[in-house]
Amino acid sequence: MDREIFIVGAGASGLAAAVTAARAGAKVCVAERMDKAGKKILATGNGKCNYTNRNISEACYRSENPAFISAFVRRCRWEDTVDFFHRLGIYPKERDGYFYPNSEQASSVRDVLLQACEQLGVNFVFGEEVTDIRARQGGFHIKTKTHHFEASSVIIAAGGRAYPKLGSNGSGYILAKGLSHDIVPVVPALCGLRCLGKWGQKPEAFWKKVAGVRADAEVSLKIGGVTAAKDTGQVQLTGYGISGIPVFQISRFAARALTEGKKAEAWIDFFPKLDRETLFSELKFRCRGNGPAAQMMTGLVNDKLIPIFLEAAGIAAGTKACTLKNSQLSRLVQAMKQFDIQICKTNTFDEAQVCAGGVNTLQVDFKTMASKKQKGLYFSGEILDVDGICGGYNLHFAWQTGMIAGQSAAAYVKEGKVC
Repeated sequence: MDREIFIVGAGASGLAAAVTAARAGAKVCVAERMDKAGKKILATGNGKCNYTNRNISEACYRSENPAFISAFVRRCRWEDTVDFFHRLGIYPKERDGYFYPNSEQASSVRDVLLQACEQLGVNFVFGEEVTDIRARQGGFHIKTKTHHFEASSVIIAAGGRAYPKLGSNGSGYILAKGLSHDIVPVVPALCGLRCLGKWGQKPEAFWKKVAGVRADAEVSLKIGGVTAAKDTGQVQLTGYGISGIPVFQISRFAARALTEGKKAEAWIDFFPKLDRETLFSELKFRCRGNGPAAQMMTGLVNDKLIPIFLEAAGIAAGTKACTLKNSQLSRLVQAMKQFDIQICKTNTFDEAQVCAGGVNTLQVDFKTMASKKQKGLYFSGEILDVDGICGGYNLHFAWQTGMIAGQSAAAYVKEGKVC
């Protein structure tokens, strides 16, 4: 089967590219190794699909090539994403700058994309993983395990390595390498961090004591003792270490450091809204009567954290609160404001929401998403070395780069040149 544009991957970016290219009059074929399109879309936003965010800025994205991010942010506005989906049928619901479909169903987003593809005559081939792409005179030869295709242009929108059960398995990187592109090393991002135990305890023994605790805190990532990133929000203590949105936001930096053999630590401030002096005064106020130090902490922190903080401060739980010295209270403040733990590894790609790394964007034209190495080849979405923080930013990047690639590829096959 021959098509003008062949798209590898029927995820968020691939579907946006297909709709845009077909609207521009191109004949489009999309190959998807899974049995259905857009499986990962259904899992976004806890099933509600936070598809863009009003607060798009350079600070929301990371890449080895910051200039690419700057160019993307200047060009690709949240209003354009909202308008694209409104035209497809998604009525937007905004909540604190986060946009969702008014139905609050991620399936609505996937469905309107597929409906548009059907109306525009986009052809899908499911259960077919692309194994090879070869550039030929005037186009490309694409091979799967059971089929061969010819196309004038190719868009690789195969995703990264995160959540492979939903479709992304890293095969797109192999295709990109085969077409002479460099890959920035890929690591998990937006994921939990696995940590060592404290005071010589085995990780499973230590973290079992605090598993299930949720606390509003600030997490700072220290790489070789230097702060590399930090974020504030609800931190979750688990049976393996730490999780939650603020941990997700710093995880890509931890993953990169660990792969480079550097020491990575998380410093948790369990009282980010109180300075040390105020917290010290609160503890001093509680040091009255003959009750034990552990009892003094009741109502201040989660019960599971009380023995942890006391041990960190070198205070026996049964010590009478009224006998605590200022030096002991200072150590307790230190434990609560700067609880340090060593990170040993991140969660795997199976548990990561996205990945960091990918096709080197120095080899991609930010205006068109066209390859600078191979005429007629385009990239879009997570396969590129750009990853965003939580909040709809990764989907925004997927839609927008997909639309640019689709429009550019359509112009290329119609005019015989890169748009």
